[in-house]
Amino acid sequence: MKFNILDYNPLEVRKLKSMDKNSKEYKKLYKNLRFMCRLNFTSMINRNDLNDELFNTKKYKKYKYISYSLFIIDIPLVTLLLSNKYLDYNINFIELIKLVYPELLPCTIAYIIGLIYAIKMKKLRDRFINKLISQSKIKCPHFSDELVSKVAYAYPFTTNNLNIMKNKEKCGCINCLTIFSSDEIKEHNSISVICPYCNKENIIAESSGYPITDEFLSEMKEYWIDSIN
Repeated sequence: MKFNILDYNPLEVRKLKSMDKNSKEYKKLYKNLRFMCRLNFTSMINRNDLNDELFNTKKYKKYKYISYSLFIIDIPLVTLLLSNKYLDYNINFIELIKLVYPELLPCTIAYIIGLIYAIKMKKLRDRFINKLISQSKIKCPHFSDELVSKVAYAYPFTTNNLNIMKNKEKCGCINCLTIFSSDEIKEHNSISVICPYCNKENIIAESSGYPITDEFLSEMKEYWIDSIN
């Protein structure tokens, strides 16, 4: 299942939608929301958790690969070149730059190209986040702020949860709403356990600190699955 980054900041989205866009408070909250989205963005890119219809992940990764590769190659190469020349001639920095300028030129060009792709990468990310915020809608408006906060903070426990298989505990699936024991789980992928009843990666266990009840699972399903489909 792919998610919108703003799903992880539901209370901020609610507050933003109720504010005057020209107010200082709106601009401040908008800036803070963008910052929080950027924090989630990198981890979601790495997990391929962003909706492909909303964001061109392949293009972003291409820009990232080109810029990072050029920086990783270029910086040690320049450092090595300058240090070797300095040891050979034992001259000051200005004279050193003049001496190695012909050799530094390709490195400088490579650095500039890497910088251009890094800027492209940042612009692609920022345009995406700005578009999401401008088009965002309030999910489950009948939920109280307290309930929205609970289901939002509980969701991460349905992923990266392979530890559930190590201990016998009460579990629930927010997709099919089945409650069962963790020893019934037989399958998993690289990061998450799979529900034995619906084959989805939407299991949450008691060790998360949240109640594994029909009511809680239904609330999670309504917010995280029904409101997205």
